[in-house]
Amino acid sequence: MQRASKLRRRRLLAVVGGSLAVTAGCLGSDDDEDDNNNDDTDDTDDTDDTDDTNDTDDTNDNSSDNSSDDGNSSDEDYEIKHYRDTEIPLLPLEDAYEWHQNDSARFVDARSPEQYDLLRIEGAVSSPAPDGLASDDPVAEWSSDQTMVIYCECKDMVESANRAVALINEGYENVYVLAPGEDSSGFTRWVEHDYPLAGSLTEDE
Repeated sequence: MQRASKLRRRRLLAVVGGSLAVTAGCLGSDDDEDDNNNDDTDDTDDTDDTDDTNDTDDTNDNSSDNSSDDGNSSDEDYEIKHYRDTEIPLLPLEDAYEWHQNDSARFVDARSPEQYDLLRIEGAVSSPAPDGLASDDPVAEWSSDQTMVIYCECKDMVESANRAVALINEGYENVYVLAPGEDSSGFTRWVEHDYPLAGSLTEDE
């Protein structure tokens, strides 16, 4: 049984890796994030002339004043990613799994609908970056205080960060992005841990 589980995980990871290699959303948006990071670096180099260095770091350990009333940990417990002038809390994988198991949050797949159909976190909805589905986007029906976790296959979180920024700007108050590992995306790590998945690839087993 354990061997079968390992083989399953390897097969799914191979698909995720192959999908990532041709994902226009990740590769095509790197320039935007690079520009953002370059701006951050320029601002940081000028630390002798400004007191706003902490506001321009791409990620930092500063806490956010926001908190969630649904029993989940508040933003102040998490690393904050600064992306396009917006603060996005990064949710560790272990907490994301706990929230998933406890139904404490809704999961949002920011990848393409085709990738979503192949393999996704169980129970997640499709709402592609940056602005969701053109019609009948499921997130549009949620209340503004709904806790949601956005994920994608980009190690640099390009798709999930773009979707998160759009949702925050629309007034959603409890938006998190699934944190990546050192060498892989948050979604890849979810697959590696054999956490609950759905999609056509799982139906073939």
